[in-house]
Amino acid sequence: MKKTLILITSVLLVLAIAGCHKEKKEEDPMTNMPNPFSELETLKDAIKDTGIDMEIPESFNGSAKYIYRVMNHDMIEVICVDENGNEVARIRKAKGSDDISGDFNEYPDVTMDNSLRNITFKGKDGKYVLAVWQEKDHSYAVSVAEGKTLDEMQELLKLIR
Repeated sequence: MKKTLILITSVLLVLAIAGCHKEKKEEDPMTNMPNPFSELETLKDAIKDTGIDMEIPESFNGSAKYIYRVMNHDMIEVICVDENGNEVARIRKAKGSDDISGDFNEYPDVTMDNSLRNITFKGKDGKYVLAVWQEKDHSYAVSVAEGKTLDEMQELLKLIR
């Protein structure tokens, strides 16, 4: 009986020690990166911080509120959220001609529209979630949470300056 009790105790001890062992996970290099964005109260504050003039409508793609952010004093980002706090769209404008979308996904549908500010639309199955373009000395990017037809995206983009 004593040997059985020692054996059971030993097995439980080994299991307890094994359960406490944590495998060291490789850290994501982005985890420790500082957030490059600064949140501001108003679009006017973002314009003042960056020197970039920007116009957006009172509501965009069904948004109830906007979150204004700037990055490195040379890009404005407006996150459009619905009444539940879910992101419905993201609008970016920056100095220069780079793709500022931050979206590196591969999309099967890529459409160029040369009639409306040379915009590149990206999506799949005829629904577009991203539009990027350059106008004068600024880059623009607009992403939407739910895909839109080309006509719907073009109508939305008419509201951005």
